[in-house]
Amino acid sequence: MEQQHDKRTWNLSRAAAITALCSLGILVCLGELRQRNIFFYFFGLQTKLVLRITGGVLLSAVCGLIMVNLKNVVLTTIAAILYIIALMLYFICNVWTSGEEKYYEFQSPDHKRTIVVEECSWLLAGGSNVYQKTSPFTITKLKSDISTDDGYRPFENKDFAITWSARTVTIAYGFGNGGDTRPFTTVQLQ
Repeated sequence: MEQQHDKRTWNLSRAAAITALCSLGILVCLGELRQRNIFFYFFGLQTKLVLRITGGVLLSAVCGLIMVNLKNVVLTTIAAILYIIALMLYFICNVWTSGEEKYYEFQSPDHKRTIVVEECSWLLAGGSNVYQKTSPFTITKLKSDISTDDGYRPFENKDFAITWSARTVTIAYGFGNGGDTRPFTTVQLQ
């Protein structure tokens, strides 16, 4: 019976270690791509969400690895409680530090280029990032500065105009302050 328990513990430890290593590998790869302004994007599933989920899986795997190898019931219970607290804090921090991102895709009139606008608002801050779609699964962040007043979402409210040229895209957008001014940003395409 003891030998069967040790074998099960070994299998659980191995599974937790493999999960932790795979999660760590995903985090490192996505972090490296992020350094180069390349982001994962597939039907609205984006790098930020993948990073958050993978971080939670990594935390779970490491805590599982620790708990499986503890022999004392009291220490295992304490480790389980600490794990639950750590997981709750992890997800609360993720929710607190991120607003609700929405993504909008726009194609050039010749259908050769696509930009993706990530619109964010959090409390009284609003803004957008502009990306160029480089493959069916990746987008590259372009230099842009779109900020709005009071968390206003010009793309959600269809308060914008996009003008395409050979190498640039000009985006005029509503600022959200109730005025008639429409700031604009010009983005250099790759």
